[in-house]
Amino acid sequence: MVKQWQDGHRLIEASKKNGRILQVGSQRVSSVVYQKAQELFRSGAIGTLNMVEAWIDRNSAIGAWRYSIPPDASPQTIDWDRFLGSAPKRSFDAQRLFQWRNWSDYGTGVAGDLFVHLFTGIHFVTSSLGPVRAFASGGTYFWKGDRDAPDIMLGLYDYPRTDQHPAFNLALRVNFVCGGGETGAFKFTGSDAVMTIGNGVSLSRPPKEEDRA
Repeated sequence: MVKQWQDGHRLIEASKKNGRILQVGSQRVSSVVYQKAQELFRSGAIGTLNMVEAWIDRNSAIGAWRYSIPPDASPQTIDWDRFLGSAPKRSFDAQRLFQWRNWSDYGTGVAGDLFVHLFTGIHFVTSSLGPVRAFASGGTYFWKGDRDAPDIMLGLYDYPRTDQHPAFNLALRVNFVCGGGETGAFKFTGSDAVMTIGNGVSLSRPPKEEDRA
């Protein structure tokens, strides 16, 4: 919703001052699939949670934010100064306008554009408010050139113990070039089972001793 966290507080203050409701949407919280996953998690279906993995893989120019640029884009058809706002001043560049996610001057890169939706799904299922420690690494490896936002990013996060869940670790990944196509999933690893969320939600458990004989 905002680029700088300070702007989030300004939005909250404006909402309270004017008596208006501010609603910011994020993917997954209204999905029946994630509601089922939350139900299974709360019922103890996977036992004690110790790790979560979530990822999004893409394999297209559009997936890498290389959006099409209208042929009539020009200073005559676009209010360039209004687009720049508080960003560094520069000459008109249609690529920066229509592919703005590729530059830190205007967007928040992988973390703000895609990690946020992975976090939302995880926080909804576990009723968590977020991690207490984070480490991230990434770079531009395939979609090189006119961008400074990474095309692959990895994140590791430590979550504290709460009344709703034990302490656990989270690993996130976004990759903008994947030969397997555009995919994404969540895997909640517990002491008794693993819960996977993709197009649906499933549980996997090791076979019982009698089944191994």
